[in-house]
Amino acid sequence: KRKEQFEKIRNLFKNTKVEIRTYGHLMGNEAYNLYIYFSPNLGIGYNREKILGEGYYKGNEKYKFKYEYEVVGPTLRIRFTNCTKFLSCDKYFEDSWGLTFFSFTGDRTVDRLSHLNSGLTITGVTIDYVWFLKNGISLLFGIGPAKFNYKKELNNWEELSSRTSYGWSWGLLNMGYMF
Repeated sequence: KRKEQFEKIRNLFKNTKVEIRTYGHLMGNEAYNLYIYFSPNLGIGYNREKILGEGYYKGNEKYKFKYEYEVVGPTLRIRFTNCTKFLSCDKYFEDSWGLTFFSFTGDRTVDRLSHLNSGLTITGVTIDYVWFLKNGISLLFGIGPAKFNYKKELNNWEELSSRTSYGWSWGLLNMGYMF
C-alpha cells in the first residue's frame, strides 16, 4: 500500500521542475532565487538579497556612509507560455514573458552609524522576459515598481530617504538553471 501511495505522489509531481537564479553580482550585490514549478506557468519561490550602497547627508556630500540591505522572502512567478492545460504541459524551457510578485523583509545596516539601522520591507512586481537554452540555462531581464518601507524614517540622509516610497526593481543578467 505504501508503494502505491508513493507512486501516486511521484506521478502527481513528475513534471515538477526546480529553478535556481542568481543576479546582482556585477554591481557588488548578491541575490538568489529558488523556484519550484508545478507547471510551466507557475513558480513559487524563495529569495535572498544582499544589496550594498553608498549615501551622504543632505546638503553636505563629505559625510558619506556605506549601507547594506539584507532581505529574504517569498516570490510568485507567473509565466505566459503556450500551454493550454495548466498542470499537464511540458513547455518549461520555452522563452516567455512573465510577472514576478515579491515581498521581502529584512534589515538595513549603516556602517559606523548604528542609529540609522532599521527594519525594512520591500514589495513589488516585475514584468520580465526569459530566454532558455536547451540545457536548462536561462537569462532573464525584468523591471517593475517596488515599495520600500522602513520602520525608521531618515529624511535627512540622501539615498536612504529617496527609497522610502516607490522605486524601481530590475534584474539585468539574471542567470538561471532549471532541472
